[in-house]
Amino acid sequence: MSKQITITIPNELAKRLEVYKKQKRKINISKICQVALDNEIKECAGKSKEDANLEAIINRLRREKEETSRADFLYGYKEGTKWAQKANYNAIVILGVHWKTSNEIQDGAALDLEKLSEDYQYELGAESPGNISRMFYNISRWSSSCPWEFRYRRANYKDDEGPSPGETSEDVLPEYRQFEDGFVQAVRDFWNQIKDRL
Repeated sequence: MSKQITITIPNELAKRLEVYKKQKRKINISKICQVALDNEIKECAGKSKEDANLEAIINRLRREKEETSRADFLYGYKEGTKWAQKANYNAIVILGVHWKTSNEIQDGAALDLEKLSEDYQYELGAESPGNISRMFYNISRWSSSCPWEFRYRRANYKDDEGPSPGETSEDVLPEYRQFEDGFVQAVRDFWNQIKDRL
């Protein structure tokens, strides 16, 4: 069974086709169109499968990227929660109220570390033993306490090249910045829980 369809061709092509219609050697337009359409449909179907496969791969990689990023954030959050429970009042205020992470600074937030250092000399003073300003730069300190559920991340926390305070730290590995985001968010959450009760 066949279905009749109409095709449109340019005038110039129609004139050239007329020449062959008058000769003994006729062109089977119907057969040529059938073969061309069949080939085009097969090619489109193949591309659709390839596109679907590629889209599935891209979606999988996006999920893995999100899970990895989330793992670093959660590890930071866990460490930040433990740290906040032991930290002194001023240190909690610095991270819970004033601190801006390198990702936040990259998005336009500002951290006036010089002003904070004047206000909190013990916690941020250059020579102070209680200086917390390089807490995230010295990222290797978090490697040894990396818990079992984050063990696959432990190797990533090995260098002293984490985010520097007050800088976007764009050249710093994303996992370090995610760790800092999680850590600071935990301290902020802790501060919000206790501030009205102090």
